[in-house]
Amino acid sequence: MSDLLGRDWKMQGLDIDSAGREVTGPLALSESLLRRLLTPRGRLIGDPDYGFDLRDSVWDSTTVGLAVLKSQVATECQKDERVFSVDVEGTLIQGDLTLEITGESALGPFALTLPVSQITVAGLSL
Repeated sequence: MSDLLGRDWKMQGLDIDSAGREVTGPLALSESLLRRLLTPRGRLIGDPDYGFDLRDSVWDSTTVGLAVLKSQVATECQKDERVFSVDVEGTLIQGDLTLEITGESALGPFALTLPVSQITVAGLSL
């Protein structure tokens, strides 16, 4: 049943696993969404609308700026055909932003937590 969400390359930090291992199920979806949120738009050959690189996004700590960023992240996640619905919440504490991405997929609920700064994605929790 976990293959319902397909297969994807396993991630090692922010790169693809050097051993070429694959993941399936909810982890495959989470890693696929993460890759989507770290790929600059247009970088994927054959899909010029793929990607929204959080590391390159310019956001500010205003309510409007955070709302726009959350909307952009949600829009990008919903481009994955396995995702039925998605909700993005943001917590900003002393300039550090954490995005909580939750939603429903072909296998049920999923959650992805991304600590984000204006320059890098500091870490992740799948």
